[in-house]
Amino acid sequence: MHSLCTKAKYVMKLLIGIFLHLDEQEILFDYGEAWDKAWAEHSRNWTTPPSSLGYGRVSDMRTTAWDSKVPIRTLNELKDQPYPENIVTVCYYWESSLHDHVYTNVTMRSMDSPNEFITKRVIDGSSFFPIHDDPRPNSRYWPCSIYERSDDGRSYTVRLFAYQGHDTSWSDTGVALFLENFPKESIEFVHKPYTSDQHLSSSFRHPIGLRDDMVPPKWRNLKVNLVVQ
Repeated sequence: MHSLCTKAKYVMKLLIGIFLHLDEQEILFDYGEAWDKAWAEHSRNWTTPPSSLGYGRVSDMRTTAWDSKVPIRTLNELKDQPYPENIVTVCYYWESSLHDHVYTNVTMRSMDSPNEFITKRVIDGSSFFPIHDDPRPNSRYWPCSIYERSDDGRSYTVRLFAYQGHDTSWSDTGVALFLENFPKESIEFVHKPYTSDQHLSSSFRHPIGLRDDMVPPKWRNLKVNLVVQ
């Protein structure tokens, strides 16, 4: 996801640069008649996919996360009140040698998988609040499970999971990382990979046209050497 965001930002900067350097002329996009017809047909023929049964909207779930009166469910609570199948929790975290371990090498049965025994490493998670104006917020959210909740519902004990192929100081040593006193504000709901609307086989997809007469005269027949890093 981070790479996609990076590319999107790069393209946006590129377009702004062209706009500023060519006498402040601009293009107003008209998607074209073919696009309009394709969209109208898609809208007429659209039916809700059978796989949508049990599907949840992330926006609705985030409203729950931001409501101080609504707790985020623990793994035990999810057994009787599961979240929608396409929704998972992620926790805002970054690795640092400054985070002291509360205790280590405690063996316990995993709540994520009853047949799994894990070696538990615990650190104090009370400092992991989202950074204001974080330039890379998505890269700091890690898959996590909610194990326990404080009596006031403001802090949690969570277990972090490393992304596949992502090396960490704890997963490399075969231990499970837990954060205690983790703030509720740092827990988010997201789609499971490949379950958002854009991944539906029936999603609307069609090229966007650009007619020659939509391009300002001063933009035509220019030889612009763009170097992509």
